[in-house]
Amino acid sequence: MATHCSNFAAKLGLDHITSKILWGQPGFPPRPTESFERDARNARYDLLYKAMLSSGSNTLALGHHLDDQVETSLMRLGKGSTLLGARGMRPIRRWGMSEVPKWDFGQRDLQGMRMWMIRPLLQVGKDRILATCEANGLEYVTDKTNFQPDITIRNAIRHTLENNGDTSAVLEKRIKEQLHEIDEALSKNHELGLNLSSGLERARGAVLRISSLSGSIHAKVDKLIEQSCRPSPPGTLLLSPSALQSETIDLLARKALVERVLRYVSPEPWGSLRAQSHSRSSQVDRIVNILWGPMNRNMAPFTAGSGVVWTPVNLDSSGDIKPRTGTGTDLYWLAHRQPPPVKNKGLHEDAKFSYSGQVDLTDLLATSHRLWQKGDGAELLEVLWDRRFRIRLKLSAIPRRIIKAMEATDSRVVLCPQRKWHLPQLSLQTQDSTSVLHTAIDDSQDVAKEFDGWISIDYVRTLASV
Repeated sequence: MATHCSNFAAKLGLDHITSKILWGQPGFPPRPTESFERDARNARYDLLYKAMLSSGSNTLALGHHLDDQVETSLMRLGKGSTLLGARGMRPIRRWGMSEVPKWDFGQRDLQGMRMWMIRPLLQVGKDRILATCEANGLEYVTDKTNFQPDITIRNAIRHTLENNGDTSAVLEKRIKEQLHEIDEALSKNHELGLNLSSGLERARGAVLRISSLSGSIHAKVDKLIEQSCRPSPPGTLLLSPSALQSETIDLLARKALVERVLRYVSPEPWGSLRAQSHSRSSQVDRIVNILWGPMNRNMAPFTAGSGVVWTPVNLDSSGDIKPRTGTGTDLYWLAHRQPPPVKNKGLHEDAKFSYSGQVDLTDLLATSHRLWQKGDGAELLEVLWDRRFRIRLKLSAIPRRIIKAMEATDSRVVLCPQRKWHLPQLSLQTQDSTSVLHTAIDDSQDVAKEFDGWISIDYVRTLASV
């Protein structure tokens, strides 16, 4: 297959890169024994990411088609996804952030927020693509393993739909159980009018309806966010219940708004299902019921996944957030980052950066400064903190006292959370004292600005639908 692609690219006069997954080698994961499909997919995307960086590209075009989308949608429904979560792959999306913490101080995840994936064939069935190839004399390769239903759940879904629900060829117990879960989920979503016996054409139609519905829903959510959001500290979102409830919107739009807010505030990787409560109906429904329910002064803060706390608050006369004191009609909902559990601290070294306690930048900052002085490095150092804040350090403007301090063995430059909203704070720590290296981030700011000539802080997550 790789040889065919290389030869075809050469015929078209296109550059071609072939990369291999070297299982178990340095920089590559070990060969998987379970969840092979997932691990292989992650390894492929890792190679594609590196190829994009080396080629200077910021957009990856993928050939997923409508039948792939059907399989993805059904798999998500089988795992308890909302109908909106079952829309499957997006035709345009950011690359986003890695599911696995990386020891690169977030440079990879920052880059991922500036890179894109496009899938232009999501509304085209595989049979139409092959017919187009045949009509135009285009050679193509067929992967024979795609027709073996016992290998993966995708293969089993494909086989079952093409054979009117017949699962007799599926012998693997685990895959049979997954097919049953999918059929159970379909039976609960009456609006789809679909089950695994419905055939491929009806499944395609149902998925296309979900996709179309998703577009109109996100337009409603954009409008509702604009109407209901109020100024709040960076990394939080303040919603007016009266504004939320003034618009008559359907349940799917309410769920979409909740998922959008979760993704915006959560410390989980942007673009992952973990940042949206895995799009699970039970958790999203709980949030919806509370946000669109009656308010009273006895309401307590709550969390329903993704590391996001929902807290009822009041506003003072200047619009600043204050502890809850008023009546139900005066309350607002503040979505903010859940503090990391104390019991998790130190348990998982690979989660150290992900869950953002104290992050030592001394060695990275000192090395970057030396490289810049030699002309071998960039003037600007970017660090992602808590998967939410970008800290930009202008190496040419670092105060001399900080440079001297970094040369001392007892001084460290560290990032740590400050105050209740889990905002980033850059400090110089010695054995005897700790001094903050920038002025405080004002709670009322939407975005943190440049501090003291060499430090700037901003929030990298977006409320947009893509």
